[in-house]
Amino acid sequence: MEIDIVIHREGLELLPEYESIPCVFEVRSRLNLDALARGEFVEIPCESHPKNFDAFEDQRPTALPGRYNLSEWGILSCRVDGKLLGGILVAPNNREYVIPGSSHSTAILVDIRVHPDARRHGIGTALFISAISWATTLECTEILVETQDTNVSANRFYAQMGFQLKSIEPMAYAPLTDEARLIWSIRLIEH
Repeated sequence: MEIDIVIHREGLELLPEYESIPCVFEVRSRLNLDALARGEFVEIPCESHPKNFDAFEDQRPTALPGRYNLSEWGILSCRVDGKLLGGILVAPNNREYVIPGSSHSTAILVDIRVHPDARRHGIGTALFISAISWATTLECTEILVETQDTNVSANRFYAQMGFQLKSIEPMAYAPLTDEARLIWSIRLIEH
């Protein structure tokens, strides 16, 4: 399948449609945190299980407007024949939605989704490039994205996109899970 990738900036009224893109993947391994701290991707096999980022109602994209001021946020999207195939929710220069290491001049990639049928066709790369471009025009100094040690493919993708590992927090989500929080960063401009 060849996809003509065009990225658009859309308003937050897109959140329900955006959330309809499945955000589920199969965990088969996790990253060795000591090796990752040295810049090496070493996978540790684990019991296979699905991970659904929308499993918690209060964490879904449609729940965010009730928790944060999204007035400066945006969604960058990719549509083909009117069908939403992917998107990235960006919080630029935000003082409310924070992750470790963020500041008022940081853009945070809050949520990234590519429809399972459209993965591995360059949509994620195009979305990231567009997010970097948009954050740069808004004079953000860096972009941060949070993931976990169990999302091996996402971590590899962020590294391939030029992001640097900024922090590792083992057991960050305890007692819900034993996953580590990984924060990836890419520097943009200096004010």
